[in-house]
Amino acid sequence: MRILLALALVASVAPAHAAPLDPRTNVASFTPENIVTAAQAVNFRTEILSNGTNKAVGVTAPNGMKFIALPTTCQKPNQVDCFALSLYAPFQGWQPSLEQVNYFNKHRRFTKVYIDEGVAILSRYEISDFGIPIGNISSSLTNFASVASQFKQFLDSGSVGATYVPTPDTHILGNAFGEAPRTIEIGEPEQATRHPAYINNRGR
Repeated sequence: MRILLALALVASVAPAHAAPLDPRTNVASFTPENIVTAAQAVNFRTEILSNGTNKAVGVTAPNGMKFIALPTTCQKPNQVDCFALSLYAPFQGWQPSLEQVNYFNKHRRFTKVYIDEGVAILSRYEISDFGIPIGNISSSLTNFASVASQFKQFLDSGSVGATYVPTPDTHILGNAFGEAPRTIEIGEPEQATRHPAYINNRGR
């Protein structure tokens, strides 16, 4: 986590992306540029975060959730051929118990919450070993923002167990590049970077 913490030292506004691509366009690996394209296609605000060597993308979703998208598992220096994407949404100001964290995780298939130095962090890990449609990146960002909103509601409720009814784990489909969104219920589950501008703080 400390390596990631150093990443968000310098921020620069990401340039506007080019004309929208077909969401089925395959990209070979994760790059800050194609993450920005995928995010802006679903009206997420973005900016490039850099420590001079590595880059991440700061993302703000339309629902207000903020998170970091970091290309990882890179095969070459300078983030070349990165076959994984780590998403981190820090929540500062709440102090959920281990019981609460485990309860929330129990009802989620694609994400996990952990506590790092007193900060609750929602995370997700994507892979693209053999490429990935850019629309799938958009869908992953949208679903992550949705779960982040649900986690904030869970934290605000301050409850666990019978007093908290979890939102069914869902997958938002076809949301990329102007396609009509569809939501399907997943069913029962199997079981960051901290840039100051991308922390979801209690009370705001």
